[in-house]
Amino acid sequence: MKSKPQKVLRQKVLRLKITDFLGIEIAELVVPEGAPLVEVSSNGKNGQGKSSLIKGLEFLLQGKKVLDIKPVREGANKATVVAETTDFIIEATVNKAKSVTYRITAKDTGMYQNNRQIIDELMGKTSIDPVEFSNMSSLEQFRSLMEVTPLDVDVDELNKKRKGFYDERTFVSRTLKGITGSINNAENPDPDLPKVEIDVNDLLAELKVEEDKQVRIDNVQSDIDSYCDAFEDSKQEQSELEQSLKDLQQQISNKKTELENIQSDWDKAEEAIQSLPDSNPDPIKERLTSLSDTNQKIRDARDYDELAKNLSSANAEYEKLSKEINGIDNQKAQSLQRAKFPVEGLSVDLDNKVVTYNDPDTEFGAMPFSQVNDANKLMVSAMIQLSSHPNMQVCIFKGASVIGKGIRAKIEQHAIKEGYLAIFESLNKSEIPGIVIESGIVVDVVE
Repeated sequence: MKSKPQKVLRQKVLRLKITDFLGIEIAELVVPEGAPLVEVSSNGKNGQGKSSLIKGLEFLLQGKKVLDIKPVREGANKATVVAETTDFIIEATVNKAKSVTYRITAKDTGMYQNNRQIIDELMGKTSIDPVEFSNMSSLEQFRSLMEVTPLDVDVDELNKKRKGFYDERTFVSRTLKGITGSINNAENPDPDLPKVEIDVNDLLAELKVEEDKQVRIDNVQSDIDSYCDAFEDSKQEQSELEQSLKDLQQQISNKKTELENIQSDWDKAEEAIQSLPDSNPDPIKERLTSLSDTNQKIRDARDYDELAKNLSSANAEYEKLSKEINGIDNQKAQSLQRAKFPVEGLSVDLDNKVVTYNDPDTEFGAMPFSQVNDANKLMVSAMIQLSSHPNMQVCIFKGASVIGKGIRAKIEQHAIKEGYLAIFESLNKSEIPGIVIESGIVVDVVE
């Protein structure tokens, strides 16, 4: 029994041989020593098998989940994909029932029995094609990257909560503006105004009391005036009677008595008028005149106080919602900081669901991935694909016919720098080393 292998080191594909897989009858791709880039083409024809070869490599990298309904070529019983890497010979076999077996041989020591460990370390859970990823919509790029780099929070749930708080805060903000405008347009109330409106009936009752007082005073004053007149008349009569003192002595005596009685009544009336409270109905009449204005001011003051209370309450609610929103934003930001994106400078805008990239070699800062130049898009996309199977340093570029020579040269330099093999799937062959496939077999080798 062979000893348990050590941790798998990064592997480069050196040779790939595919038999009876999809449209391939037999095809072998040998990577020239040190070549960073190889090409699989079909002389300008579709349906010849170049995509089947690429699919076979994806099957090796990702396993059974990428297989079509009928992965075995018509007329064959099984399909095999064999890859020679830096340290291993890896053979994957699939039959018509889509049952998959692996055979892994270490070049230096022979076959390992622990195939599952090697497979797990070499395979990826998913894969992103650089050309396809570069041409995706911003939302599709975002979703694809999130599959490769899942966050430790539920972004959709956080965005749902944030939208709820944001909509609620927007409503509160509108309320705040309305209250603030009303307060700014309102007159600051007189602090001496009563808090309750004045009832006109109460004020009329007060006036009635004062008018009754005045009536009593007027009546007593009339009596005093009458007494005064009577006194003068009696005094005159006394003077006349004194001329006939002797004859009218009795009358004078009577008149004296009458005068004394009148004087007594007069004194009583004077005392009575002194004890009566002063009457002043004018202020009440003035208050009645301005009663409507006063009550309006009281109502305005009450409304002003209510607006002030509502403003304070709305401000508090606005601040509370802002804290909730900031908390969610911080939670998402911290999750992004913890996330391990496959490329330095790569991240996402969780609010707009956009992939962003901050090229460390420029001073432009983070920008939407859609605004990144085509060469950098493909190179970053390649690193994303490599991150899904970091121990297999091979990157597949489907539909590579659209990649011009200038960008192709940059990808080649990037592959050398990062140590991976780039495999181009192209419709027409070029000067790139590789193979040409027609009708499921290799018809030409470009060296």
